Amino acid sequence: MTKKILLIALLVITFAGVVTAAFLFLFPYQPDQPPKADNLDSTSSTSQGIQEVVYANNKFALDLYSQLNKSEKGNLFYSPYSISAALAMTYEGAKGQTANEMKSVFHFPESNILRPNFAAIYNDINAGAKNYELKTGNALWVQQDFPLLSDFTSTVEKYYGGKAVNLDFVKENEKSRQTINSFIEQQTNNKIKDLIPAGVLDTMTRLVLTNAIYF
Repeated sequence: MTKKILLIALLVITFAGVVTAAFLFLFPYQPDQPPKADNLDSTSSTSQGIQEVVYANNKFALDLYSQLNKSEKGNLFYSPYSISAALAMTYEGAKGQTANEMKSVFHFPESNILRPNFAAIYNDINAGAKNYELKTGNALWVQQDFPLLSDFTSTVEKYYGGKAVNLDFVKENEKSRQTINSFIEQQTNNKIKDLIPAGVLDTMTRLVLTNAIYF
């Protein structure tokens, strides 16, 4: 798979993952209070490491723009950080060729640099400020009988603030759709409503990763 094809495929997966999210009237956390990543000790994050992660995100943003600009007309508005955050969590569960291709497309540094410095950026976004409001949050929505490895979920929670919650995509599609839509709506201060169209969820959905940013 070429780098270009992988980029397109990952974008399709990201979009499909976001729009197939669901939930059972139990939020992973308070929508307006995203949890902190808990990585930060005195040596885990460095200014150089943060710059490496920022560079990776900026490089991906330009790569993505060059692809979108070929097919889209007019203005383009998208969040490279959101895509990188969602796929960085996915990357934590990838191995072998898949992991190598994802690393190449997103320009991720080695995990010992990516994890603590991504966490530092995430915490900084959610730190709060007097002159503006900026928040971001990650969540994992998991089919209730589809267990994930504890190493994966703990890594995602520790470095990306991504908390997991169980769903029932199989039997409660509509209830799940309404709940995740409510979560995203509250997380974005009522700016994003009805994210998931009716009929999108199906019995094959097992895991969805979401990222939301409110500014």
